[in-house]
Amino acid sequence: MPLFMDVHKGSGFTLEEVKRGHLADLEVQRKYGVRYVQYWVNDSAGMVFCLIEGPSKEACEKVHQEAHGNIACNIIQVEKGDYELLMGVSTVDEYDLSHDLEGDIDPGYRVFISISFLGPEKLLIEPQFMAGKILREQGGREIIHPGREIMGVFNSCKKAIHCVKAVQSTLNNFLEQAQLSQRVEFRMAVAAGEPVTENDGLFSGD
Repeated sequence: MPLFMDVHKGSGFTLEEVKRGHLADLEVQRKYGVRYVQYWVNDSAGMVFCLIEGPSKEACEKVHQEAHGNIACNIIQVEKGDYELLMGVSTVDEYDLSHDLEGDIDPGYRVFISISFLGPEKLLIEPQFMAGKILREQGGREIIHPGREIMGVFNSCKKAIHCVKAVQSTLNNFLEQAQLSQRVEFRMAVAAGEPVTENDGLFSGD
């Protein structure tokens, strides 16, 4: 069955209100052949994201409409493989609310790291391997990217920053010791985003 994610934007809602809304969805969902799987709450930003299995966007919307009237600002279809890679692992409580691996409420935001390399191709093999290894060891999920760029995604901003520092320190030391610092360069960028915006596509930005 197709997989969808939606986003609700607002202010002033409480976590208990979101939970009650989800329970109301569960009471209605079978009528439309839909299953509301889990949801993420970012109360500081006033955003809620729902993961849904259903036959169509329209069926998913009808559940919200009948259950509590809180219609999503946008709903997109997502591929399971993309969802699993970009969202990663989270746990759910008895209300299907998503929590991170430390047990805190997961706000749904993810942090992306880009590491790009400049220099002769044959000299980039080892630094690229080292950067990818550090990214995975720090809890990142590597996004396969062609060419001279490595991209990774993290559930935790703290872990992403630790990864950036580790990559920077390790590669600087390696390039200096190998006397390659004048021939090989690397650049890093960090960005955070939400899974669903007003655009189509997972983490497509505004």
